Amino acid sequence: MPSLPLAGFPESPVWSYSVDLYGRPGVSAACLSLQDRRGLDVNLLLYCCWLAAEGHGALSTDALRGTAEASQPWQRNVVAGLRAIRRQLKGGLQPVPRTLVAAVRDRLSALEIDCEQVEQFVLSDLAPEAPENPVPEEDRATMAAANLRAYCTLDGARLNTDDIEDLISVLSGAFPEADRSALTRWFESGGA
Repeated sequence: MPSLPLAGFPESPVWSYSVDLYGRPGVSAACLSLQDRRGLDVNLLLYCCWLAAEGHGALSTDALRGTAEASQPWQRNVVAGLRAIRRQLKGGLQPVPRTLVAAVRDRLSALEIDCEQVEQFVLSDLAPEAPENPVPEEDRATMAAANLRAYCTLDGARLNTDDIEDLISVLSGAFPEADRSALTRWFESGGA
């Protein structure tokens, strides 16, 4: 993800937060692992953390499902489509010279990031109003964990050890002061 907003796009607190979080150690690798292994949307993973960091409580499953459904057409048809083409070009494509393929791939990568930013604007518009009584700082990591768990299990799938490790990496980036062991136990106990 780039560190600057796309020219002509308004500022977005969700985008700014996501760019910062994605750049923290271990977060991008964990997000991409969840994307590739589980088919999850990196933007929604980061959004789940942003909501908690802003003091929102855990989203209901219905609210999270509605958010995912609203952003899914853009994610699936535009972002994921560009990603698939970019990945297909990774090893080159004969008979096109590698340098030309690499140049097109770089441009696709930049366009994919721009489209990620568009999705983040959709998510910003779907975000609930700022809470009158924000969740206390010490509870925000658990709220983010609840949002992430709910999103990751919308399809009824269970979290496995790799999923939990990746989610803990994301949460550790978002909430460096959080107790990794306690969060791991929270996930392993089913969020109890």
